[in-house]
Formats: sequence, structure tokens, C-alpha cells
Amino acid sequence: MKGKKKAVGFGAMAILLLAFYFLLPARLFQSPYSTVVYGADDELLGARIATDGQWRFPPNTELPKNYTQAVILFEDKHFYSHPGIDPLAIGRALWVNLKSGKKRQGGSTITMQVVRMALENQPRTYWQKTKELLLALRIELTYSKEEILALYAAHAPFGGNVVGLELSLIHI
Repeated sequence: MKGKKKAVGFGAMAILLLAFYFLLPARLFQSPYSTVVYGADDELLGARIATDGQWRFPPNTELPKNYTQAVILFEDKHFYSHPGIDPLAIGRALWVNLKSGKKRQGGSTITMQVVRMALENQPRTYWQKTKELLLALRIELTYSKEEILALYAAHAPFGGNVVGLELSLIHI
């Protein structure tokens, strides 16, 4: 009987690990990008709005140092030291929100915000937050911290129909 329980336990664990592995879609963001044309010297020659009416440039891995520092300072001070989730930030937010009776503080990391943007900002529920936590852990196993920051910068809303940092830096 003990051997059967162990086998079932190992089987269940294997299924959970496989599900965790395949949890991440092949393409994280489904949103279309703007068409961009650069010259030989990497100067922007022209751009066309994406098919969904948004200015969304492809991710750029070379982010300005000041931007990166500001995002980490204001959004996720422990970005480089956590695996996609920050249990202390989540606990603090839960405590503040329970104490006040309202949502006053969030505990999302930059990685969790990338997940939220990739899932197209689904309604905020406990189930949705659980999915974001699991996907954030999975993203951290797939992408480098710099790639995660690039995804964040490329998909963060900047107001109106401007999505992503690239357009915000270019004066068209």
C-alpha cells in the first residue's frame, strides 16, 4: 500500500511539474507591433501604427540606465533578488488592504506586472493573482532579468495609444 501511495505521489508531482513547464505560452505577448524601419546607422526612418491602433514598438534590450533604475526604485526594489514574486511585498499589501478594508496597496513585482500585461489586464481576483504568481515564477526560469525589464518597457502603457518605452524616447 505504501508503494502505491508513493507512486501516485510521484506521478502527481510529475504531472504538476510538466504542467508548470508548459504553463508559459510559446509567445508571451500576442499584441501586434508597429512596423518600424531603421537606416543603416540605426536611425528611425519611419514607423506605422500597429493593427490594433497602438504605437507599440518591438522590445529593445538596450534600455536607458536612468529608466531601469527608476522603474526598479518605484515598482520593485528587490527585482534582482527575487524569483518573480516577493512574498514580503505580497504580505505587506495583504496586511494593509485587510486592515483598511480596501485595496490600497499592491504586491506585484515587475515580473508579475509583465504577466498581467501579457494576460491583457484580466479582472483582479484571487484566482487571477494566483495565476500571475505561477506565471511569474515560470517567466523567471525562462527569461533573464534584462529581458523581463525589456518586456516590461515594451508593453507598459504610457497613456493614450502609446504602449512601450521606445516611442516615448523618440520624437516623431
